[in-house]
Amino acid sequence: MQKSIKTVSATVAVAAAASTLAMTAPAVSAQTYPPTLSMRSMLELSINQNGHIGLEDQNVIFSPSGMIGGTINMMRDCETVRDWVFFERNNSNGAVFTQLRPENLSFIDGAAPGAYTILYSVAGQPASEFSFDVSVAANDDPFSNTRSETHFSGPWQQWAYFDFDGANDNVQLTFWAGGNDVMGQADRTPVIIQILRDGELIGGTNRYQTFTLSGNNWMDRHRAPMTQVWDGRSPSEPNLTRADLNVPGQYEVRMANKDTDDVLRTYRFQSNGSGIVPHPRTELGYQPSTQYIAPRVYRVGSQNFEFEEAVRIEAE
Repeated sequence: MQKSIKTVSATVAVAAAASTLAMTAPAVSAQTYPPTLSMRSMLELSINQNGHIGLEDQNVIFSPSGMIGGTINMMRDCETVRDWVFFERNNSNGAVFTQLRPENLSFIDGAAPGAYTILYSVAGQPASEFSFDVSVAANDDPFSNTRSETHFSGPWQQWAYFDFDGANDNVQLTFWAGGNDVMGQADRTPVIIQILRDGELIGGTNRYQTFTLSGNNWMDRHRAPMTQVWDGRSPSEPNLTRADLNVPGQYEVRMANKDTDDVLRTYRFQSNGSGIVPHPRTELGYQPSTQYIAPRVYRVGSQNFEFEEAVRIEAE
């Protein structure tokens, strides 16, 4: 009888200790990681050939709890050009994702040549850095009102990503390109995408699809469905799927001028059989944290501010 009483007492004590531990253990939440900005929203800077740089709404990942705001510091050659503030569009209440909107008139015109860095801070914490170079070239077109053109180089040329649609995980490629990439070439330059595995062409844009780069759109986001190589008989190419990219090998994604075959970008990645090897900068805990790139993007058209997987690939 005494043994039974001891057993019950021990059980109650263990249960009480477990209950106390459960109440005191920190919950895993958005605050487990420092806030970071979506690379895609940072790439959505408004830029043009006249040197305009305009800030847009920014998606924040791992947002701190409560109403938050932030600051934006733009530097050129390590000297501050402008400072702005931005405000949360809605109370995140500790949600993983939220959105910040810059104050009015958050832009500069006629950006001078130099090395630029935009530092985004959220709730007093440095969140993300976005660095790029600006150069100015003479415009030799005698019929143009613009005597010079501003060229931007940086993450637009560096990053692209895959996402996957539908039950079959059809491959979609998102990349940034525009007139900025074809200065001095034909006003409307047709571009195609090719995907190679170990040097062999396995897919890309279909045989009818091109993207036109022109000075009217200095840098745009493009999203393209990827297809397999046409077999010469079928009415259309089958979709390229995630399973096709999971095959082990060394991959290249080429963005090329359809008319001249000149390669404008070459992205590289590796697959190990179970999937695309993640880019190191997308690994949780990457340091410095201001260089971390979250493997998620806002789902365009989402009604509930939803995010989806984005597999980042980097150009040479």
